[in-house]
Amino acid sequence: MRIANLVAACFGVVLAVGLVGCGSTTSPETVRPATPTAAEAPAPSAPVVSATEVEPDASIMTVYRKKRVVGMALHASVHVDGTEIAELGNGTFVKVKVTPGQHRVWADEEDDALAASFEAGKTHYFRMELVPGLWKGNGRMVAVDEATGKQELAAWSPKPTTDVKVPAAVVH
Repeated sequence: MRIANLVAACFGVVLAVGLVGCGSTTSPETVRPATPTAAEAPAPSAPVVSATEVEPDASIMTVYRKKRVVGMALHASVHVDGTEIAELGNGTFVKVKVTPGQHRVWADEEDDALAASFEAGKTHYFRMELVPGLWKGNGRMVAVDEATGKQELAAWSPKPTTDVKVPAAVVH
């Protein structure tokens, strides 16, 4: 009987600690709305070239994610210089037009940003890899050379992503 009481007490303590951890520590004044207002919404940054401005000196950034069973439900975001362009699902890709020059690109975590140099008229390839996390995994972009990117993209039948945040920046 004492063991049952001890187990019940331990369960109660774990449950209480778990519920206390769920409480909010921010005051109501500091809570921001879930969706930004028009004044707060970030405008697409200049490094992303509009779809109507297809120029031969623009650069193409192709980000692809291989189809895998692991992380199938996870969607990883593609960011260029602070602008979220699209979310990549399992087995999808996105082609983004960027201005030539140096840009910061990353997936879900800005801490994992890559400083990439884009050349005019060239396609640059990035593979989205999944990194396990505590509660959920996230994506990490890895730069690959053109030959590897073309080979990996041609080895399977990817479909373009449909979850595009900045449609003007995406090449179809």
